[in-house]
Amino acid sequence: MFRSLFIKSLKRQRSFTTTSPLSKSILSHEIIQKTPTDNTSQYKSSIFFLHGMLGSRQNLRTFARKVANTYPGTKCVLLDLRAHGDSPSFNEDLQSHTVDDCAQDILTWINEMNIQPNVLWGHSFGGKVVLSMLNSIENTDNLPTSAWVIDSQPGLVDLKGFENNTNVHSVESIINIVSKLNTPFKNKDDVMQQLDAYGIDRGIQTWMTTNVKRVNDTTEYDWKFDIDVIKKLFVDYCNKDMWKYMGKEARKDVDLHLVRGTKNPFWQKETTINQLDLALKDNQRFAVHDVDAGHWLHAEKPKELFDVMVDGGLEKSLHLD
Repeated sequence: MFRSLFIKSLKRQRSFTTTSPLSKSILSHEIIQKTPTDNTSQYKSSIFFLHGMLGSRQNLRTFARKVANTYPGTKCVLLDLRAHGDSPSFNEDLQSHTVDDCAQDILTWINEMNIQPNVLWGHSFGGKVVLSMLNSIENTDNLPTSAWVIDSQPGLVDLKGFENNTNVHSVESIINIVSKLNTPFKNKDDVMQQLDAYGIDRGIQTWMTTNVKRVNDTTEYDWKFDIDVIKKLFVDYCNKDMWKYMGKEARKDVDLHLVRGTKNPFWQKETTINQLDLALKDNQRFAVHDVDAGHWLHAEKPKELFDVMVDGGLEKSLHLD
């Protein structure tokens, strides 16, 4: 009975989304939040969503709306990482472009916007940014209650070289292919046709069309991201071993969750299994969850991922008033 009334109340809620003006110092973002009709059921907390390599906040809107609908009042903060989406690349200012730099960008944004996350959520590259953020926060009062690392490889990733990776659908190959395409594109079909010439499958072609924007007032398109910076970020991601931040050097005052897409072959590697077992032994607040999906599990199996998060204590982390 209560559940039925709760679902009916969700349908009556109004939603609003705010988007930041782009500036040199503030990452581009939007906040998705549902306003409840009953103030007694309002959640007064925030969950930050961080996308993966070559993505943007746009890729996470559908899943964030699911969280916002379920926990009215929660601020679901979606951020474009540096050189992605509508955020600046900082390419003129910095020689360094690393996972840690991306974490510091967000910590600076938090201080400027005065919005503290109760929950951190990061997919793939964004998952390592989450781990770096946790390691960098000095004031324990500002620590989130929980953090979710979504199918991110915490350890070292084998770099074959952008020109040498023969797996056309690997991130390394796609970054290399993107850097070779002829821009600006005549239209979004042109994006897909050029990718198709390299053997990229239809699903990735369609996804990549979400990462282009119109060139000024023309009908042509160009990438939203800065591919030169992304190459540097990807190399740092692959060379950064963060297993210790899930195990013996993890923040012991934060619930840490790793969600694996079981169809991702990375999780079947013997070295990965051994490192995961060690992290679980060293960190009593670390939990591992499985979703029967590939790497893009938030898009492929959003309900299953959401259910895993609910079972993992998401509501408690969001502090119901």
